[in-house]
Parts: sequence; C-alpha cells; structure tokens
Amino acid sequence: MVGFALTVFAAAIACSKGPPEPAAPPSPKPVAATPAVEEPAAESPDVRARRVHDDALVLDAHCDALMRAVDDGVDLTVRNAEGHVDLARLREGGVDAQMFALWADPDDWQGKYARRIDAMIDTYDAMIVKSAGGFVRATTAADAERAAREGRVAAFLGLEGAYAIDGDPAKLKELYDRGVRYVTLTWWHNTSFADGSGDKPRWHGLNARGRELVRAANRLGMLVDVSHASDETFYDALETTSAPVIASHSNARAIADHHRNLSDDMLRALAKNGGVVGVNFVAGFLDAAWSKRADALREALKPQYAIIDKRFAKDPGRARKERWALFGEESKKLPFVPLEKLVDHIEHAVRVAGVDHVGLGSDFDGFGVGPTGISSAADLPRLTEVLVARGFKDDDIAKILGGNFLRVFREVIDRAPGAGTQDAGPVAR
Repeated sequence: MVGFALTVFAAAIACSKGPPEPAAPPSPKPVAATPAVEEPAAESPDVRARRVHDDALVLDAHCDALMRAVDDGVDLTVRNAEGHVDLARLREGGVDAQMFALWADPDDWQGKYARRIDAMIDTYDAMIVKSAGGFVRATTAADAERAAREGRVAAFLGLEGAYAIDGDPAKLKELYDRGVRYVTLTWWHNTSFADGSGDKPRWHGLNARGRELVRAANRLGMLVDVSHASDETFYDALETTSAPVIASHSNARAIADHHRNLSDDMLRALAKNGGVVGVNFVAGFLDAAWSKRADALREALKPQYAIIDKRFAKDPGRARKERWALFGEESKKLPFVPLEKLVDHIEHAVRVAGVDHVGLGSDFDGFGVGPTGISSAADLPRLTEVLVARGFKDDDIAKILGGNFLRVFREVIDRAPGAGTQDAGPVAR
C-alpha cells in the first residue's frame, strides 16, 4: 500500500508541472544591414541654370552686328575684341539662332537705301560661306532646330524699317526671295505709310499703304514686327494682320516709361494676337532715370558731335561709330543699370501677357550701354541664372529663351507657301 501511495503521489506531482516548456527557437543568423539609399544631391542653382540654358533652343530676335560688319569691316566669323556678337561668343553664350537686322540710318542713307541693304545682304551671304558651317542660312523654325542639333548657329535676316523699301509690297517680295523673314514696320521716325514711336503723329497709325504692307507680309509668310511703331501704328497693325506679330526688341512701359516700350494694354493685345515681345537690353529702355541722364549727356555732347560729323562728312558710318564711341566713354560716368532690371521687365511682361508671349530681343551691337554682367552674347547664361533665382520653372525659362519665338516662326513662316530651307546657298537676285 505504501509503495502504491508513493507511486500515485509522484504521478500527481508530475501532472502538476503542466506541459513541458517549448524548446527555445534557434538564434537567427546575423543579417547584413541594408545599405541606405542615397538621395541624389540637390542640384545647385548655377548647375541648374547651365543645364536649362544648354537644353533650351536659345533665340535672340534682334541684333545689329551686320552694321559693324559693313561699316567697320568686322569679321563676324572670328572672335572680336569689341562689339557684342560674333560666332565665337554666340557659341559661348549657347545661342542657337540669331536674327540679324538690315538697317539703314534715315539720316545717312535717305535716297540710297537699296545700296545699303544690298551691301548688308551681300555681307551676310559672305559670312555664311566664310564660317564654313559655323553659321547656317536660316529662313524657318525647322532650320533653327536643325542647326541646334548640329551645333551650328542659325542666322536669320530681318528688315528693320520698311521705309528702306518705301513700304512697297513688291520690294518686300524681292527681299523675301533673298531670305528676309521679318519686317519692322518703322524706325523712330514717321514714314510715307506709318507713324514711328519717336515722332509726332502724321497718319495716326497706318495709312492704306501701310495696311497693304501688313497684308503682303501675311501672304508671304513674313513676320510683322511692331517694335519702334507708335501706339496707333501698333494697334492698326494688330487690327490688320491675319497672323501673329512680334515686337522683336521692346520692353515694358510700366517698368520704364519710354515710347519704345509697350504699355500693359499693348502687351495684353499682343498676347491675344498670339505674338511675342523680345525684351530689349538697352539701358535707356530698361531704366527711365538712366534714359533721362543719357539724354542730358547727348545734349551736352552736341558740339563734339558736330565736329565729328564735319570731319567724317563723306563717311557717315565712321561718323556714327565715332559718336557712339564718344557717348559710350562718357556714359561710363552714369550709374549702372543692374541685370536684375532686365529681369524685372521679363517678369512684368510674363505677369501681364503670359509666359507664352515673352522672349529675348537683345539689340546687341545697336547700343553702347546695357545691363551689368552682359557685355556680349557670351554672357547670356547669366540671364538664365537670374531667371532661376527668381523662381521661374525650367519649361518657362526655355520658352523665354527661344521657344516662344520658335512657336511663332512655325505658325507664320513655316506654314507659308513655298517655305523651306535656304541653306543651299544665297538666293539669286
């Protein structure tokens, strides 16, 4: 009995302990730490600006470099110590397309305009050939795009001031056949068909001949340019045209009150038309206070100008160069206009007209003093840096640098009957 009891007691004790403890799970093998995914380094503003500038098709809607080539014998296919534009500096500035103006000073060339324009086109033709592919003859947006892909500079021609053909549609057609793709209706003064912005009203806009000139340009597929036009001429041109127009080199009057600039109403009207304004780099059009100081300086220099004009009476081009050189030297004493002021004009035009209607129209080689930091076409990337700093989006900067003008080229020039490349060589007269 005792043995039996002890056996039962032992069994009870065993049952009270419950089920056996589960075996401890095996220790996991050490696992190598997953390397952290590195975030891409933030793109610095200057790197971003260079990328945006390089990726964009950069188009400058106005320069006067052919004037230097004709009057001073400057070779635009090589680097020059003076001036704003040549092939080397266009490349350094990332410029893919440059519009070259054919301009004849009415004070110097009245009655001899044809000879002047012929000389400028001949110089352009020679420049294309001598550049050995550096410059490409361009008449369409497609030409500009092709040149950009190939690392060349598309060179366009425009007539600055239709007074040089007396507003004659037949002569406009002759220039079109020679490669000219935009016509600036006026210059500072009135003509036989339109009022300029720097003169007292004569026609109060366009007369019948002026309106026919606009319609003729539309038929050809030639851009109508309203820079230099009086306000009345501007509105008459927009009323008459059947295609978008451009203001190749004008600024915002709300920022600098100058007759060469466009009012907010004009900017809105240009946008409604589908056109583009190319913001101008001239100090006097950027800053009204600077303009007043410059006018006073020119008045003070008149006696010296008279001496220069007398000395070079038989060489008006040299006389103009000497006057500009004198003014340029004396104007260094005036306060500088900062690059930010140029961007103020761009920003205002974008705010009023919309980002699809603003571009660049430097007026390089047509002035002596521009904004600080822009001494030539090579410095254009600095403008992009300021646009980046102001908060502009990449795509919008690309539009301003050239995309907007390219769009108008496609709408007006490329769709014209017979539009095509002129790269095979100069058009026969």
